[in-house]
This record gives sequence, structure tokens and C-alpha cells, in this order.
Amino acid sequence: MLVYDPINLENLPVADYLDNDPNNIVIIYNKKAYGVNKALFMFNNEMKRCIIANNALLKKATYDNPDTFYNIGYFIGKKVIVNQNTLNDVLKEHRVIELTSKTSGDTYINKELLELSTIGILKPPSKKSVGKVNFQYAYEDVYFDELMSKILHEYSGSLFTQINYNLLYPDYYNNDRPLDYYYKNNNNLLFNVLQISNKDNLKNIDLKKGLDKAIANIDRGFIEAAPRYEKTYVHQVFYRGMDRKYINTNGGELENIGDTALILNYTSVSSKKSVAKSFAGNLVGKVTPIYIIYLEEGLPFINMVSTAKIKKEKEYLLPRNIIFELISKKGREYTVIARPFKKDQFAIRTGCFPLDTYDIQPASLPLPVSPATLSSKMSSKKSAKLSAKLSVPSPAKSKTKSNIDSGNSDKSKKDNVKPVKLKRCPNGMVRIKMMNECVPKQNIKPKAKAKMARCPKGTRRNPKTLKCEAKQG
Repeated sequence: MLVYDPINLENLPVADYLDNDPNNIVIIYNKKAYGVNKALFMFNNEMKRCIIANNALLKKATYDNPDTFYNIGYFIGKKVIVNQNTLNDVLKEHRVIELTSKTSGDTYINKELLELSTIGILKPPSKKSVGKVNFQYAYEDVYFDELMSKILHEYSGSLFTQINYNLLYPDYYNNDRPLDYYYKNNNNLLFNVLQISNKDNLKNIDLKKGLDKAIANIDRGFIEAAPRYEKTYVHQVFYRGMDRKYINTNGGELENIGDTALILNYTSVSSKKSVAKSFAGNLVGKVTPIYIIYLEEGLPFINMVSTAKIKKEKEYLLPRNIIFELISKKGREYTVIARPFKKDQFAIRTGCFPLDTYDIQPASLPLPVSPATLSSKMSSKKSAKLSAKLSVPSPAKSKTKSNIDSGNSDKSKKDNVKPVKLKRCPNGMVRIKMMNECVPKQNIKPKAKAKMARCPKGTRRNPKTLKCEAKQG
């Protein structure tokens, strides 16, 4: 069997390829041999099996999975990965391996890409070292572009009222009435945050256009930049205090177990229960609910720690158009689970792609003998057979030549010995008889042909006789 050497771009016998470099290994895939040098194995080909929920990649769960795979197909031009630990164990004692037992259906992501694109996924060596990193908040992805940060900062102050009112009542600002005096004098909000064109006689419709742009930016932040909720996060529960109950999809209060409510606006929640209690208050004769909110895996959320105006509220922001389902209640505490309204609502390219997983085993491949060794063995066998034939004469010949002396007999035997036929030279090469070696054809200089003198004027050379003859006609 020949193995393809990707470095020298040639096919070699397995034995020769392995002898060329101690780091060379041979991979048998679909009965074909591929040569790979172990020195090329780098960590940037390590892969992780993707864990997906609600069409979102759970980055921490994916990264923390103990199984790591190696994209060995990168070196042989195939969509093939193997378990990294198994690969290391087999290569400790074997240099020829075979890929068997294909498993399909899973998707994988590059481990290095996961580390470089996710803040907080690499755990610091100690708690003291957290302060030495380049980020103020090193555990969650809380950083956005400048415009997005401005919008979130203003949202946590007073802009949440206008944004959510525009979501709940889309026609409220959809008119040509003059803009309210409060907004006219808030230049930072209008021109810097909402980026409304600076002009006289601003109208409600101008504010609505600015709010719509801000909503589009927040939506983009949830899909493109916000982390997705996973059970591995520290805060597994959030709280929200209100002065009234949510309205279910049937138009009544969210009161019975199993009731669902469609939340059209963004929802601010806190990781501290005491903050929710302060917002709910204690109104006499009225039940002010405190909602205990769990998130379904894959749902995006924004930690407002770097953008909130009031840091002590420990504010988080949930996306709009999601479902709250009541799963339990106790007194004024209502426990709900938040999930997407549609399955692909927050779908985004995950960076995962399908690969086939293969098992590895040492190859039971008989290593072929190199051409030089094979040629010498064949020559010795032929010589042995030939000498055996010469040493045992036929009975007829022994009777007719009994009077030949031993010296002449030995001489005749030597004369009858034929030299071993040499192997034919490869294509593009020719054998030099004096040296008995194959050399490239271009190295042999052709003999220069003697140039014949030009025929006298009025004559021409006969191509057959090569003599100059008078021109006829």
C-alpha cells in the first residue's frame, strides 16, 4: 500500500514514509492511506460538541463538557473528527491507525473560537487574579457598542417609559401633533441617544421614528451580543415587583397554574429579591405581586451592570415578545418561567457545523518492503536458484562429458551464468551502462550533429543522397 506524503506531494510505500521522520504517522480512512506529521497537530484544531437550546448555542455548557475532539480531517481533506484522549492514547504506541465506526448527526465548534468570542468562559486561576484582567466585569458578556450602551443607559433611567409605551400602544406617537415640551428641551435624549434630526417644530412622529430605531438596536443587542441563559450561570432566578398582576392570554389576571401571558415590552428584573419587594410595595387592601422568574435555556438576557444608572438595583433586561407561564404561587409570590414566543425567535448563526465522529484503532496493516530491499532479496533468490541448477548436471550430460577435466567444467559453468536483469528505470529516466545507474533524461547531452556545408549557388541538396545537384527546370 502506498501513502500520500502531503509535504513532498508524492506517493511512497508505508515503510519508507515512516522511516523518513519519527513524527510521521499513517491514517487509514476508507481503505486509503494518508500521511500526517504529528508536529502539525496544534490546539487550534480542538473541537467541542455543540449543545443547542432554542436554536441558541449554550456556550458555557458546550465548553465545560469534558469531551474534547480533534479535527483530524483537516489534514486529510475530510469532515472527520476523533476523540482527542483516544487519539493521544493510540499514538503513544502506534504509528499506523485506522478510522472506523462512523457516527453522524452532531455539530461541533472550534474550541479556540469559543474562548476568544465569549467573555468569562475561561476561569481565572484565582479570585485575586480577576482584578488584573482587562475587563471590569469578567464573568458575563456585558459590553456593547457606543450607541447601544447609550440607549441602555437611558433606558434604565426614564427612556423605558417611552420605549415600552410605544411597544404597548404603537399608535400613541404615530401622529403629527407637536412634540411635548418635555422632549423639546431634552436635547441629549432626542439628538444624541435617539439620533433624531435636529430641526424646528418636532412632532410626535419624529419621536416615534427615534424610538423605533432604539427598539431595533435593543433587539439587535439581544440577538447578536447578549449571552443566552444557561443553568451554569450563578444567578438562576430573577425577581420583579409590580403594583398589579400580569394579564393572561384570555384577558384575565395571571392567576391559575398553567396560565400564560404574552409580554410585548422589555422587562426589567433584578437578581436581588429585596429590590423586587421595594418596587412592589405594600398597598393596603391590594395584593402587589412579586414575580419569581426562571429563564428557559437559550433565552437571551442583558446584564445592565455596565449601563444601568442605578447600580444597586442589580438590573437585568429581558427581551420583548416572550411568554410568562405561571408554574406555582405562594401568597403574593408568583413563580413563572420565561420562554421565547417562537422557537426560532432568537436564532442566530452559532458557528457550529456538522462533522462525522470516528473511532480509532491500531491498523493491522502488514508494512510493505521498500523497493531496494525487495530488489536485493529477489536478486539473491534468483542467484541461489541459478547456482543450484548449475551444480546439479543432468544424467545425459554427465555421461557424454565424463572425459572433460574439472577445470574446463568450472569454466563452462561460469560462462553459462547469466547476469540478473536490472529493474526498469522510472519514467523520465534512463540507465547509463557504464555506471549502471538511472539518471534523468535531461542530464544526458545529445551528440551534436555535424552541420553540412551549404550547396553552391544554382544547386540544392538531394535529401536521399545528401549530394548537391543542379536545380532542374
